[in-house]
Amino acid sequence: TEVFSMKLVNLLQLMQDVDSNYQIYFHEDTQQSNYPISKIIFSQNKCILTSLSINPRTIYQLLTICRQIKHKNVNVYFAINNHEYSIFGMQIQPDKKQIILK
Repeated sequence: TEVFSMKLVNLLQLMQDVDSNYQIYFHEDTQQSNYPISKIIFSQNKCILTSLSINPRTIYQLLTICRQIKHKNVNVYFAINNHEYSIFGMQIQPDKKQIILK
């Protein structure tokens, strides 16, 4: 069974009103620190965000990449260490100029 996660189209909609220079991170409740989102992988039925480097993507970069994708009505997940995490929303941190996906 597929686990519920936010749709890419909804995530992009939430990001549109945020400063496009903000960097994107993912927070997993059992970890102390946030994972920088550095890579975006598209398949036919989902979008995977992952952390392969210490340099996070910006909202501008994510929106630019996603403009080229026709099917945005797919679920978005964060993947690390062979485990996929659902994304339910985002927190904006203006003082750090970043958004945290949760």
